[in-house]
Amino acid sequence: MRAVQTTARPSRDTPRPPPPLDTPLSHARRPPRTTLDTRAFALSDTLRRASRAPSLTAAAARATCTELLAAHSPTRLVAALAHIGDACAPQRDLVLSELVRAARKPVPAVYAAALRAAPIHQLPRTRRAVHQQLCHALAEAPPQGAWRALLHAHASVRDWARLDEALRMSARLCATTPLDVYRYTLVRLQHDMPTTNVRAAINAVLAHMRAEGARLDDALLARLVYALAVPVRRASAAHAATEELDAAAAPVQQMLHVFFVWLCRGSVPLTSYRTSLVAMLELELYLVAAQHYAQITAARMARRPYVPRPPREATERVRAKLAVAASALRGTDGLYERVLVQLDALAGDVRSAMARLETWMAEGKAAAAPAQRHALVALFSHVCRGARAQRMRPMLHLLAMASRASLWRDEITASSAAAVRTATLVRLWTRFLGAWTHAVGVRHSRSARTLAASAPHGWALASAALSELSSAAQRMPTAAWARVVDHPERCRTLAWVAVCAPGDRAAHVAELCRCLEAVHAPPRAWRWSRAATHEASAFSPVAAPSPDTLAAMFPI
Repeated sequence: MRAVQTTARPSRDTPRPPPPLDTPLSHARRPPRTTLDTRAFALSDTLRRASRAPSLTAAAARATCTELLAAHSPTRLVAALAHIGDACAPQRDLVLSELVRAARKPVPAVYAAALRAAPIHQLPRTRRAVHQQLCHALAEAPPQGAWRALLHAHASVRDWARLDEALRMSARLCATTPLDVYRYTLVRLQHDMPTTNVRAAINAVLAHMRAEGARLDDALLARLVYALAVPVRRASAAHAATEELDAAAAPVQQMLHVFFVWLCRGSVPLTSYRTSLVAMLELELYLVAAQHYAQITAARMARRPYVPRPPREATERVRAKLAVAASALRGTDGLYERVLVQLDALAGDVRSAMARLETWMAEGKAAAAPAQRHALVALFSHVCRGARAQRMRPMLHLLAMASRASLWRDEITASSAAAVRTATLVRLWTRFLGAWTHAVGVRHSRSARTLAASAPHGWALASAALSELSSAAQRMPTAAWARVVDHPERCRTLAWVAVCAPGDRAAHVAELCRCLEAVHAPPRAWRWSRAATHEASAFSPVAAPSPDTLAAMFPI
């Protein structure tokens, strides 16, 4: 039996703070016991010890799951496994897969919950086990929710062979509809077809639907809209010339206009196609932005002047369509506000967009959380395209707005899905810290970095960012915050700026250490920070903390 090899873990009683340099990342990232009730923590702890064995085999995992199933329900076991950190991802996947196989008669939500226990790319064994159970092993008809979770999992990792088999089996058992086949066909077109064949393939799908008498519903039309954008997205990712990008965007804009007019003049009310309307408006905004950014890039390469925002007529066209669909999009889910925030940002009114988003989030509507997350990420991406030194404050302000635990957990999804969803927030913080690292001149001379420490975007901004990052890590302890600082340039730049900034240098370094502790930084991040602190102290001895202070802050 093939074993999953891991390194031996030290005692769980390793002291903190700050963690010694030999503390493993998985131990530093362990959430506090207060995040679970006593019974759930005991169960999670049992599974954690099994998954952290130096050599975990499928037989050992199966024996552990069989023993636990005698005393606990499969739902409770899956929920407990979701609290195991990503450092034990292979072992978690092995235990989950054996749990799926051992539970011959699970409740309907077990399979779907197992596929949502972690990011799907970390669960290859579990996904194959669920596929085997649903398609071949179970005698009774599996639940419809489990089938849909499996189809989504296969499509997410682009396992088209298993996706086709699952579609055939689910259609045979009447667990899915013919529209699901068309939907996943369009999903496959987005990832597995050449650019030149996308429109022809979409026309073939529509012709087949007309022949079968199938009607486009809201979800399928939205998926078709996403597939339309594939040629433009690929041209934009390849940094195609302006003329090539315009040629790819022109037919897409024409088809979007045809679809919008068809919906507005159809006999079906617009409220039945709210998702499709939002997809059309956001895609049109994307096309305008992609063409504009391509023009800016070409102008910069040719050293020509350029306009910092798209032409007014382009955004006004989208604003007019939004006004037509406003009555259908308004609601508690925030679809109208989601498009309006992105429209204001693209039109150049970033302050108005941020104020509108902040007011909207202050209302505290749980149903609007998905739309708020989408709008915030889109606005953050737009702000990132600004000038290097002027974009830092708006980016940090958006991150402060995003660091609310309620924004990443809503009334529809489970807490395990919220823990997975916070990876988006971690990526935003990582992007901000990387942008700040280059803004202070990390690749410049030591003298330039020393001067940058006193600049407005130097330590003053870094101190506010470290404080906000520590608060966010405390509010959402299940997120993988260590990734934000797990980079040598970021750690060294933070330490250098902390030492060279005017004021109490020891307090600056102490603030950096508190942030590293709050995000459960790995040992290498502490080593990088300590080395950069000593280097900056040698370069600027006046600004150096005492040797005793440094030894206490960075223990060996």
